[in-house]
Amino acid sequence: MSRLLVKSMLLAAVLVIDIAAWPALWAEMGASLFLRVIAAFAVLAGALLCAALVQNVVLRWTYGLVLALGAWMVLGYRFSVGTATSYFDFVTVVDARSSLIDAFALHWLGLLAAGGAALLTALAISLKPPPTARRLAVLVALIPIVAGAGIISLLVERNGQGRGIPASWQGIGYAGLYVVDSFHGLAGARSDVTIMANSAPPDRDIILIVDESVSANYLDLNAVGGAYSGLAMKRPNWSTRDFGIAASMTNCSMTTNVGLRFGAGREDFQRKIARAPSIWAYARNAGMRTVYIYGQRGGLNENYMTDAERELIDEEIYFDDIALVQRDQYIADELARRLNNGKPEFILASKAGAHFPLTGMYPAGGGRFMPEADISTLSKDEQFWKLYRNNYRNALDWSVGAFFDRLFSEAGQNPDTAMIIYTSDHGQTFYEHEDPGSITHCRKDAAMEEGAVPLVVLETGTQLDKNPKRDSNSHYQIFPELLLAMGYRVDDVVRDYGQGLGGGADDPMKFAVQMHLRLGIPPGWVKIEPEEVFRPPDRAETD
Repeated sequence: MSRLLVKSMLLAAVLVIDIAAWPALWAEMGASLFLRVIAAFAVLAGALLCAALVQNVVLRWTYGLVLALGAWMVLGYRFSVGTATSYFDFVTVVDARSSLIDAFALHWLGLLAAGGAALLTALAISLKPPPTARRLAVLVALIPIVAGAGIISLLVERNGQGRGIPASWQGIGYAGLYVVDSFHGLAGARSDVTIMANSAPPDRDIILIVDESVSANYLDLNAVGGAYSGLAMKRPNWSTRDFGIAASMTNCSMTTNVGLRFGAGREDFQRKIARAPSIWAYARNAGMRTVYIYGQRGGLNENYMTDAERELIDEEIYFDDIALVQRDQYIADELARRLNNGKPEFILASKAGAHFPLTGMYPAGGGRFMPEADISTLSKDEQFWKLYRNNYRNALDWSVGAFFDRLFSEAGQNPDTAMIIYTSDHGQTFYEHEDPGSITHCRKDAAMEEGAVPLVVLETGTQLDKNPKRDSNSHYQIFPELLLAMGYRVDDVVRDYGQGLGGGADDPMKFAVQMHLRLGIPPGWVKIEPEEVFRPPDRAETD
């Protein structure tokens, strides 16, 4: 059998994976647009064959490895999640690469299958081709470069819409667009703080605790028999405002975290992140010391933190040498110590929380919700998710309930005056409505539970309204609430950032789906209807 035939058969086997998606594309696009997609597919399939016919060994292997990596990135998501890979999905995977270990634990079969397809791509291209005439060889070598540049240009023009492109080229195009996107900021320098604060610095600690993957509807604050939060009981010298189920900014970790730090709004999310002062700038301008406590994977510059932003942080605390299961306990100890140090500080704490796949996120064998799901199982069916919800509630008992028990115990009975705002970056869906899928958040077709987060304010030295209006607030009110606590004028804060918590009309309770930070693609919005949000049963779920 000729080498050309072998290489062609291997490439055809890889392309069949993309061809399998054509019926869905036909139904979605209609005949006219679909035929254009098929024509582009044929051209790119030819460019793939040209890459396989390159005579220069180094260049051919480079093409093979790059195209194989592109295929693995795109197919890994498609095989794991069961939906086409969008540019937003690609960006999310790349930017959340510190969570790759967690993703592999839950989606190992899909990632391995994609790895097999990528290996087939690399093999098809890298195998030695039959000889080619010199002039033709030069043309063949250039065609993949032209094709790659064309794909990137097409994706820029189409705002990242890459449906119907062969997976290897789709990955290359997304990677190229990612580079272009990285230099595509909103014009203008970041502004300084321009609103006035009180002449005297705040005389208390102001703390924002952002948990990871904590759904409000699974806590005892909002569900009978829910996971233990440690916040449903009265604590000595602390008053509590529980705002019930609130809407997150987005259903993805990174965009929500950066949005909270820059006071992003629904109408100006990208602009605020690109050009507005950070919460650190406002805290410093108010005369406060700034502290960042980080307990998740990754460390420096996660959640779109930049070196320029970090210059405004007086102290950073990480726990890279501490096992994940213990990091929230260490954060509780650190916060407790600072509540008693006599120095008013603004502190932002990012907890380890209840991140998928939950393995190693809470002590083994001690959960009260049993039986638990085996995350290594191939089938992520209704029965799996029913048991996985037990895993999740056990994780919440530890990451939320045990955390606050330790914080209030260690803080003692007489902490310095302080305000703590507690929330989570996003909620979770465990396919409670029997919809198909296998990822718990950051989905394009998001369930409302993905944006349902807890929102609780605790304060010392004051008597708060114990019954604030519940189920009618969102993350978009947290930044103005922090500024008001720092002493900034109400009129200025409301003008630039809107109302704080409980400060006026009810929030729309909508969270963003596919929120791009730079590319000019409008997000989708999902409204939370609190009375329709799933509530878990008051006991462990069983087979």
